[in-house]
Amino acid sequence: VGSLLGHTGEINSVAFSPCGQHIATASDDNSIRVWEVGGTPLTELRGHDNWVLCAQFSPDGSKLASGSADRSTLLWDWASGQVLAVLQGHQQGVASVQFSSDGEKILTGSWDSTARVWEISTRQCERTFRAGSEP
Repeated sequence: VGSLLGHTGEINSVAFSPCGQHIATASDDNSIRVWEVGGTPLTELRGHDNWVLCAQFSPDGSKLASGSADRSTLLWDWASGQVLAVLQGHQQGVASVQFSSDGEKILTGSWDSTARVWEISTRQCERTFRAGSEP
């Protein structure tokens, strides 16, 4: 049994990298941390202004998307710690993020009862789905 020491708040989400060698954790301390599977810390990502609710690696493992109670989704180059894109449009916290299989889109789900499809290259929302609405 190992430990992931570093977060000062609750961990809300965990994700394996596609290669299986890294773990991302999203926390109420407003940060994402990336670790080696053995528990060695690699990087701390800070850019959200509120709890980080979710994090997910891109299919090639080079990027990380994170969603927060601050209503934003950030796209990271996690190895350098650089924010590559800020996706905004949700009216409440972003509780889930998922990359498309080709890594060109991000799907976000929010407490505002919507899911949004984002095109990474343009940083634009392509489509919004609302809970309880017809297609």
